Amino acid sequence: MLNESTPRYAAAWEATDGSWYLDLADWEGGDYHDSTTYGPFYDFEAIDDYLRTGPHSNPGGLDIDDSGPNPPPAQSPNGGPVVNQRTDSTRHGWVGLGGRW
Repeated sequence: MLNESTPRYAAAWEATDGSWYLDLADWEGGDYHDSTTYGPFYDFEAIDDYLRTGPHSNPGGLDIDDSGPNPPPAQSPNGGPVVNQRTDSTRHGWVGLGGRW
């Protein structure tokens, strides 16, 4: 039997304050309502770096939500808190647990 990954919901979007956020489902096959929001990020490229080098498995794709600017999120779509992932001043990588990874 061949086991293949199932994509999970992943979408990047820009807030009205110019920061970027990532909504990422917590498990494979998860949809928007299963998502945790990560951010703020400086730009879309920082989100892409975070997905390539961060602690999450490859979501299988990333959408850019261009439906219009929204205010910075108060909570994640799953009802949990927004996970603060500030990128460093070089605009690459991500910072977590007190250091650059």
